Amino acid sequence: MLTAAISFLGYIAVRVLGTTRGVLVSGLAGAVISSTAVTLSLARTARTGGDPWPLAGAAILAAGVSAIRVTAIVAIIAPAVLGVAGLAILAAFAGFAACGSLILLSRHTVSGEDAQSPRNPFEVGPLILFAVLFAVVSTVSAALSVGSSGGMVATSAISGLFDVDIAVLSALRLLGQSATVEAVGHAVLLALATNAIGRLSIAAAAGPVRFWLPLAGATVAAIALGYAAFATLPHFEWPVP
Repeated sequence: MLTAAISFLGYIAVRVLGTTRGVLVSGLAGAVISSTAVTLSLARTARTGGDPWPLAGAAILAAGVSAIRVTAIVAIIAPAVLGVAGLAILAAFAGFAACGSLILLSRHTVSGEDAQSPRNPFEVGPLILFAVLFAVVSTVSAALSVGSSGGMVATSAISGLFDVDIAVLSALRLLGQSATVEAVGHAVLLALATNAIGRLSIAAAAGPVRFWLPLAGATVAAIALGYAAFATLPHFEWPVP
């Protein structure tokens, strides 16, 4: 329900402002629901005649919004994990924000259709699918992580490919049970990284080169900045409630 509630804010924003105001508004608002869905929609628009350059910029900024969304979820459920992963996530967000803004500022027009409006996040079908996937991934994660944090990290990497929220929530629920704060932080970061790779793969499959190539560059930059921050900056130990 937490994910659905946060997603509904993005749904309201799109309904009130309308997608006709530009791919930037719809892309950023849609990313609160799913940056992967936004990327796919923008890729299809680019393939069917839309200007790939600003569409790629919107997709890159949507990826940054996804990182902030995950940060909000972690801050609400397990703020102690931010002591491990917070600075790395912010560094990755900065990479996406800088690249996306640079691309959008370099050209100001968007041709073709606007990105598709995201679906209502309170529709029964998507919520049931999310619940089933969350239950399956949580069960597998719990089974693999018994006696070893490596299993949880591996599971987060795999599940992050198709849904970063499921991967992150599955890791967070193990905090204090079979996983340490450090291990959960690693799992969250890896889920974000694999989700970015999965999102890029979808862009490459659905969109033209001029769309996914800028996204590839921004993804590499964001992951590199995130890793550099994680490896060089101090980790803060917050008490686990």
